[in-house]
Amino acid sequence: MIHKAEKIRKRLGQTESGLVGRFPEKPRTMHWKTYRRMKAQAEEIEMHVWAAASAWLDRLKKGRS
Repeated sequence: MIHKAEKIRKRLGQTESGLVGRFPEKPRTMHWKTYRRMKAQAEEIEMHVWAAASAWLDRLKKGRS
């Protein structure tokens, strides 16, 4: 899932890897409708990734208690 979100961000012009940092601005040659769709897809994927990471950290923390 992370790879898919990174791929979308890269297509939108992000140069650094990862899901952190400011979301890329709309490329000049891209239609707004396409940009909004791709941004919404990436944000949904990222929300699931961060939720899964949070759940994993919670399980890890409970195991050490």
